[in-house]
Amino acid sequence: MISEAQLDERLAAWSREYGWGGLPSGTRGKNILQKLIDHAGFVPERCDPPGANNLTWGDEVEREVARLQSSPPDPKLPGYNYRVASVLRVEYLTPQHWAIDERMGRLAAIGVSVSRTTYYEVLKTGRLYLKAVIAVKVAA
Repeated sequence: MISEAQLDERLAAWSREYGWGGLPSGTRGKNILQKLIDHAGFVPERCDPPGANNLTWGDEVEREVARLQSSPPDPKLPGYNYRVASVLRVEYLTPQHWAIDERMGRLAAIGVSVSRTTYYEVLKTGRLYLKAVIAVKVAA
């Protein structure tokens, strides 16, 4: 299992890259179009091979949150995965100065109404999920 500090580093990278006003970012992996722009329209002699893993920590977190968001729901808890992903997005991708009420209002606007207690419980679940999937990838 990864530590809380390691998870916080990855979540901070996700927030920088995908958060409020975070895109585009110079720290993200670049596609071929961006490389052409950077090299004034000339194809660089050496480009990363197709399929090369150029994912940043932020990209990896985004991939896992998107996977969670689109995963089939548990029949006993319909919509729970979507709720967890939405809470993670609201917590880390909205401005950090927002109060909890503003975050919960943003969730309500997309149809995810939660109490303050539920918000923090779901956030904890989301962090545990990310710790587990990142730990598996780190171990591999």
